Amino acid sequence: PGSESSCNAMTTSSSTTTTMASCYNRPSSYPPSETCTKHCSPGNGWWDSYEVDGRCYCKMDGGSGSFDHGIGDVIVCTPAGPRTVRQVCQQIYDVYGEGPTQNRIYFNTVQCGHGPPNSAGDEDLDACPGRVDMGSQGCHIRGVPWDLDGAYVFSVDAGADQQFSYSVNTASVTATVSGVVSSDNVTYSWRYIAGPNSPALTSLWNSDKASANILVSGRGEYVMEVTATKGSTGEFVKDTVTVYANNPDNNGNIPGRIEAEAANRGNGLGYVDMTPGNAGGAGSRNDDVDVYTTPGNSSLYVGHVTAGESLTFTKWTQSGMYRTTLRVGASGSGGMRTLQVFASNGSPRNLYGNITFNAMGGGMLQDVVVDGVGELYGYIEEITVKFLSDDILLDYFDMELVTTTQTTTSSREDSCLRSAGKHVVMLVTGGSVCMDIGVCPEDYFRNESLWVNSGAGNGDGYCQPCPVGEFREGPGSDNTCYVRTKSSSTSRRVIVILSLIFLGFIFLIGCIWVTYRCVSKRENVIDENQVNLYPGKEPNIQFHHQMNEANV
Repeated sequence: PGSESSCNAMTTSSSTTTTMASCYNRPSSYPPSETCTKHCSPGNGWWDSYEVDGRCYCKMDGGSGSFDHGIGDVIVCTPAGPRTVRQVCQQIYDVYGEGPTQNRIYFNTVQCGHGPPNSAGDEDLDACPGRVDMGSQGCHIRGVPWDLDGAYVFSVDAGADQQFSYSVNTASVTATVSGVVSSDNVTYSWRYIAGPNSPALTSLWNSDKASANILVSGRGEYVMEVTATKGSTGEFVKDTVTVYANNPDNNGNIPGRIEAEAANRGNGLGYVDMTPGNAGGAGSRNDDVDVYTTPGNSSLYVGHVTAGESLTFTKWTQSGMYRTTLRVGASGSGGMRTLQVFASNGSPRNLYGNITFNAMGGGMLQDVVVDGVGELYGYIEEITVKFLSDDILLDYFDMELVTTTQTTTSSREDSCLRSAGKHVVMLVTGGSVCMDIGVCPEDYFRNESLWVNSGAGNGDGYCQPCPVGEFREGPGSDNTCYVRTKSSSTSRRVIVILSLIFLGFIFLIGCIWVTYRCVSKRENVIDENQVNLYPGKEPNIQFHHQMNEANV
């Protein structure tokens, strides 16, 4: 409420959308309120707006709009200053269009159940401003208000933070803009502004597009900045996104020791922590992992945990069965605490079930040997400790190899593929490292548009399954899928039949040879009552099973 001038130069903030949406003023020529019973029962044709996918749209009828009972001339406050309802609805239409046609919820007022009301009286707050599809029961059900910030404020969003998988060291970052129309001709520019070191950012392409791709070679946090510029006015806005490269941390492989404070980076990605900041203040981390020093400052540990938090570590691992010993405790009172240990190279596996221990409390650390053994598949694994109780201290945990897993080369290669998400990698002969071989496995083809040929050792390139009904016969230079035709199927059947005939022939020859040898040997057997025909050599004999004597 207030005069038209009160809308000028309003400051936008996260809380101004509702304020501006409810700030309206009827012009002096506004018609007097028409009669409407305060207990209205609206019909489906009453609607002037609708909500879909969390956004409120005006009834625009393809762009012309329909503003009855004087509502189009009502002044409302916007981030760009005072505007008529007609102007606001046109701006929303120009920026967002009309939205999906499915799952719409229809409302009586022009702002999804919120004001301003028209002059008919049926949209007044004590009448029926809400939904029109529920009779009088929906009269006071409101939807979301107009997104005036999104419609008028020119902004760019670089998207949520994300992380690389080590075997997939590329990422796609995408920007979205608000408060623009097609005639603004927005252009984009991406650049790398912070991280481990510039050379670690191996490549950046499509930097002039809304979606850009980056390639890295080192562990760390990469901060990317996007600039969106209106070609119509030259106005520009910026935003940043952080991409975390949680490669194996080079602080020891498995089997070995994992230090709690060396967890991966990125809250919600490499760890989960529900309280902001490093509550312990120790160590070199500047994120939300709470790192403390043990008495005497001899080592670091993670504490102040809340149930549901977790720490993840990316490690090179040797395949086999492992026994784990945890160095844990509690800062407060003692008692039972529970946690879990997961491993993953594609899908998480709970290695030991619930691990429950009786903490001594008072900040004292103790060794807990976990019952049973858990299997690691080899190559790269993400080891995650998930806390199911509050107040657990974790200093480190040791993973000891008990028995190695006898894994064939083919299954090890499959493990490489599994770890790399079907990227083109294989096991180096005689070793335990996966490398890029530049070809795809059987019934997979190489997607050239996603191919990144940066050399052996990176696990680059992307293989996709052949379409249904097509195939590719094994690795090779030809990465094309073919339709499985009748002639190709017939050829395969002929080859199989000829192979079976050949094997049958070999088997028959073998049987004849064995029969001949048996008959020949039987004819040379010496009867015990016959004279020895071979001077100097007695025939071999055997004892009876129950008699330990024999005559020679």
